[in-house]
Amino acid sequence: LVYDLGGGTFDVSLVELVGGVVEVRATHGDTHLGGDDFDQLLAEHAANLFTQNHQVDLHDNRRALARLNRAAEAAKVHLSDFPTATLREENLAEKNGAPLHLETDIDRDEFEEMIGDLLEQTAESMDKVLADAELDTEDLSRVLLVGGSTRIPAVWELVADCLIL
Repeated sequence: LVYDLGGGTFDVSLVELVGGVVEVRATHGDTHLGGDDFDQLLAEHAANLFTQNHQVDLHDNRRALARLNRAAEAAKVHLSDFPTATLREENLAEKNGAPLHLETDIDRDEFEEMIGDLLEQTAESMDKVLADAELDTEDLSRVLLVGGSTRIPAVWELVADCLIL
């Protein structure tokens, strides 16, 4: 089973190798689901916190949103190795001529809760691939995790739980 969760897409494929010949038995995925969506959810969370703290809405500020997305991606990567990350952006916006900064901590559990629905969609794809191939989890000899977002511990746990590894 190949579980491929990249930046912009998700695919899961059941591949069989027999006598040097590779056959794709089944595939399923979502071309609009990937690590970028995780970044977006985290950036949206940060933007909402910024609005609460400063009463300034960043949604019309493309530059600020781009900076938030980059900071969110860095925090996501950090959370793959550490239990907490800090989202910090200085001079993100202005209010009455004064610069406004963002600094907030996010913990891995909070992040995993944010992306839970998206991860559940990947679990449904795994189920569909196994059903399409008419196989059970016991029939799998290997599982390959491909793509940067598979470094997220919740992804490992999800795949292990779904496949009872």
